[in-house]
Amino acid sequence: SSAQPAALFRAKGTGPETATLTPVGKIDFPALAPEGKDIWGKIVTGLDISPDGSRFLAITYVNAFEFPVDLAHETLKPTSEMIRGKDYRKIQLVKLPQQESIAYLPHSQGFLYTTERKKHQIQPLMKVSCSDP
Repeated sequence: SSAQPAALFRAKGTGPETATLTPVGKIDFPALAPEGKDIWGKIVTGLDISPDGSRFLAITYVNAFEFPVDLAHETLKPTSEMIRGKDYRKIQLVKLPQQESIAYLPHSQGFLYTTERKKHQIQPLMKVSCSDP
C-alpha cells in the first residue's frame, strides 16, 4: 500500500445544506516526507486552521507540517514547487501511537496534539510552543 496526495477543499455557504466544496489543491505528503520506507509519516490524520486563518497545520503519524496560506482566499501551489522553510515547515514531534488530533493554541502560541489510541485511561496531551518564522 502507498500513501496518496491529500486533497484540500474550501467550504462556502451559510450552512451544511448550502455549503459548496471547491478544490484548493493537493499536497503530496509522500514527496514532503520521503525518508523512511513505511507510509506512516506520509498519511495525514488531522488538520487545523490557525485562529487568524493565515496558516494551517497537518499532522501525520510522525510529523506535523505547517503551511502559511490563507485557504479562504488562496489556492495551493503544486507540491513540486513548494520550498521547505518558505511554503511549509516540517515539525518533528515526539511520536505518539496513533496521533490523530492537532489544534492551534490561541494567539499563535503553538499547538497541541494527542493520540486517539486507547491504551491507558489517561492520554498524553503534547504542547509545542512556536514562534513566527
